[in-house]
Amino acid sequence: GPAPGREAEALEAAARKAASDGARVLVVVGTGERRQLREAAERLAERIGARLARVPGAGHVVHRDNPRGFLDALEGFLRGLGWLP
Repeated sequence: GPAPGREAEALEAAARKAASDGARVLVVVGTGERRQLREAAERLAERIGARLARVPGAGHVVHRDNPRGFLDALEGFLRGLGWLP
């Protein structure tokens, strides 16, 4: 999930750079994340044209809170890129 302050700025800068370089970007956020951070992730995805995955039952540490949901989001993204069958 998004981090506060400088970490958030660095994360957004890296995501923007990747998107501007033509990379497809996946932003993953847990539905149980604090509203402020959830909305920040949603705005980031919208601003840079990234795909947004909302993982149910997960908070800030999505991959640990809902590992299957995180993997489903990641696998769906990779399938969309043609990297997985």
